[in-house]
Amino acid sequence: MSKTSYHALHLHFVFSTNRRKRCIKGNVQIYLYEALRALISDSGGQVLSVGGTTDHVHILASMPPTVDLSKIIQKVKSTSTRWLNERYFTDDKFRWAKGYAVFSVSQSMIGKTIRYIDEQWDIHKSSSFKEELIRMLRAHNMELDTWDGPVRRKKRGVGVSSEI
Repeated sequence: MSKTSYHALHLHFVFSTNRRKRCIKGNVQIYLYEALRALISDSGGQVLSVGGTTDHVHILASMPPTVDLSKIIQKVKSTSTRWLNERYFTDDKFRWAKGYAVFSVSQSMIGKTIRYIDEQWDIHKSSSFKEELIRMLRAHNMELDTWDGPVRRKKRGVGVSSEI
């Protein structure tokens, strides 16, 4: 019997700015996306796509099976917050909202998920982040109880959130 292990863990992370403040713009967005790629890479992951709009971020990444997702997201959010505040937000401090959502993505859906992330600006011409999040949660058999409250699972699934 082989001692080799195989894994293909593709995860779609979503999190927003505190109170959905629309502050991820221009150079901030460019710098932030580069920083998020570097932070995920430093944690052993490989970013396949990163995008979003002025108030939230989507990251599609391949992750090793040994990672603690909550610790990685905590590191990504705290480090990017510090970097953004040092570089761009000296007066009005930048903050991420508490919590996040994460969804598993099958190999066959990677291309579609990358396109979805790339098309965020078009998607949000006709729907809000809240509407988008509710659709994503429902697709994974979860529901949002309150906008600033926790997500309740209907059944088993991948996803964690609080004040997304």
